[in-house]
Amino acid sequence: EAFRQQRAARKPPMPGDGAPAAAPPRIAVASISEFSFETDAEGMIQWSEGAPREEVIGVSIAVAAESDHGVDGHAAGAFRRRAPFRDARLTLAHDGATGGEWQISGVPFFESVSGRFRGFRGAARRPRPDERAAPIANGLYGSGLPADSLRQLVHELRTPLNAIIGFAEMIDQQMLGPAAADYRGRAGAILDDARRLLGTVDDLDVAARIDSGAELAAGGGDVADAAAALRACVAESGALATLRRIKLDLQIDPATPAVGVDALSLDRMFSRLLSAVIGLAASGEAIVADLAPGGNAIRFSVSRTHALLGRDEQALLDPGYSPDGDWPDAPALGLGFALRLVRNLAEAARGRLMIEPERFVLILPVAADSPIEREGQR
Repeated sequence: EAFRQQRAARKPPMPGDGAPAAAPPRIAVASISEFSFETDAEGMIQWSEGAPREEVIGVSIAVAAESDHGVDGHAAGAFRRRAPFRDARLTLAHDGATGGEWQISGVPFFESVSGRFRGFRGAARRPRPDERAAPIANGLYGSGLPADSLRQLVHELRTPLNAIIGFAEMIDQQMLGPAAADYRGRAGAILDDARRLLGTVDDLDVAARIDSGAELAAGGGDVADAAAALRACVAESGALATLRRIKLDLQIDPATPAVGVDALSLDRMFSRLLSAVIGLAASGEAIVADLAPGGNAIRFSVSRTHALLGRDEQALLDPGYSPDGDWPDAPALGLGFALRLVRNLAEAARGRLMIEPERFVLILPVAADSPIEREGQR
């Protein structure tokens, strides 16, 4: 009897005996770090190696994702052009071995006899920490650098850029002696590229200053002629518009008053907004820009191009957003960065940037001593 009681005590409980059944052990899904793939002519992955077929077969690289599943505009644009691409983003929204973010590269392949397009062959790998699309906490505009760190980086970039610009100018102007035409032409091209890059670095500095609460450098007081500033901006951007056969329809109300904004900030807002729209306009497209007074403010509106229609404010302000297609003159740091910079500069000047369905609208306060402002105070 004692032996029977000891054996019963050692016997594990059975389901239905009143004791809860033990949960089945969870099987961990091992994540993979790379795989190869091949698509059909429609851009659908139909073959893969190194990844579970059921997780990647059927994924398309032909259309940019509008959610958290699919490829970015870089891959989709390259597919439409039948062009190779490198390090595009792919996100697979599931919990399997391939779930999460990927960097993909691919090349088109064609039939050897007829030349007919057959699809893409490529490879996928997990992104490095510095390549991940997810914003890092305390980073500026979704980057991995806090504002103070970015300002330090800007300082380190300015020094060599200014040196490059200085030497290129000396060669271009033959200050060191005669120079061959080809040599001067190359120096001129380097000079143009370095100046554009310096402008981008300056934009980063301004964005970092605003984000950290630092005071912006003054540039001619807090009163500026909005009409004159816009005309100068259009004259500078007109060459690019003409080169790309873009019609720029500018309308300025003669009654537009001065604005209570620093001249440098005003020029930056006008130029960055206008150049971003021109850079994302197709050849032959028309852009309408209008400057007019409205209440105690001025209103500068720029029509959205076809590539930007149908996108809401959140999508356009996304630092990682890039319209489908090839846009060599698009903002160097992306449309999202340019729009955020303009918006933050406007808010620092007590204005605002509105993104309407068919246009961007910049509203800035008139100067305190303008007739419109004095009339509004009565």
